[in-house]
Amino acid sequence: MISENFSRLITILRSAVAPDIRYFLTNRQPLVWLLALVIGLTVAIAAILFRMAIGVMQYPWLGTTGENVASA
Repeated sequence: MISENFSRLITILRSAVAPDIRYFLTNRQPLVWLLALVIGLTVAIAAILFRMAIGVMQYPWLGTTGENVASA
């Protein structure tokens, strides 16, 4: 009885979810998600490198790459 109900539940869920999965795959959604992930990581790395570059540029006249500029 339990396996019959479980089987029926799986059939209902499969029929409800299958159209969404087909739509997701046919409209290039995985590619869009992958591009969003790659672009996000690239921008995050660029922001970190930009902050490091600011520290390198302030080192010659402040003697520090830290963010406590007022104490320098």
